[in-house]
Amino acid sequence: MTARIVLPIPFELDHVNVYLVREGDGWLLIDSGIDSDACFDALAAGLASHQIAIAAIRTIVLTHMHPDHIGLASRLIGMSGARLLMHRAELGHLRSLIAGTDDTAEEGLRLGGVPAVLRSKIKQAVGFVRDSLQSLHPDWILEGGETIETGHEPYEVVWTPGHSPGHICLYGKQSRLLFSGDHILPDITPNISWQPGRDMLAEFLASLRKLEPYDIDLILPSHGDPFDGHREWIADTIRHHGDRSNKILSLLQAESQTAHELVAGLWPGRFGPFHHYFAVFEVLAHLEYMRRDGFVKMRDTPDGSAVWAV
Repeated sequence: MTARIVLPIPFELDHVNVYLVREGDGWLLIDSGIDSDACFDALAAGLASHQIAIAAIRTIVLTHMHPDHIGLASRLIGMSGARLLMHRAELGHLRSLIAGTDDTAEEGLRLGGVPAVLRSKIKQAVGFVRDSLQSLHPDWILEGGETIETGHEPYEVVWTPGHSPGHICLYGKQSRLLFSGDHILPDITPNISWQPGRDMLAEFLASLRKLEPYDIDLILPSHGDPFDGHREWIADTIRHHGDRSNKILSLLQAESQTAHELVAGLWPGRFGPFHHYFAVFEVLAHLEYMRRDGFVKMRDTPDGSAVWAV
């Protein structure tokens, strides 16, 4: 048996789905929602509607470490004694953010050519995300390829980096179910964000192709309703990122630009600081992808930003 509970979150995607899977005399919970009283109350009500007590949660699996997925994990573990599972790369990323040793945000905004005044507004707008993170101590650190035994069926852990370094999906071969986290979402493509020293877009596309051979009848995403047709979705998403790359090339053929300047050409209209942050980092991810393939060149400037050209 599996069940979905829809929880409120204060973002443009105004909800996150968490899932329950029968596990022996208790339940496995996939993701936990954001750390807020409204989210906790919605989760408690959802569990009660299925006649499930919080104390019956035996295992919590986190698809990735974004706040809307991990926020209530510590609170639920304290109430249930559940064991915690997450990927090694995601745990390392979380720990570096909490320790303050990860300066990816500052580095990316500077590299992207975001003006100092806007950088300050962006850091203020997204700062609560880092501030909301809590230390976690998994009982089982995943690498990908493991099998999680449940009372429903065994689930394969599929490592799918791209949206985040240690993102995972869970696949049930018998039921042909895929718990996709934020890797595959209905109607939208997940944000692919630049990370220093990595090609996150290439990792994301490779992760999509990894799932193509799987026989999947139903995708259970973290946002939106369950849906099917994963191969068509993968083909459409790969094509979408190809189109985005071609649009960037077209803009750079007209003139050299920073990632910050390219945002206006890709998304007409003005973003607020919060969404401009994600737009700049997505453009940087595409530029890094094309740089490694030799389609664009990067020129450093004295202020630490990068100007890109074909």
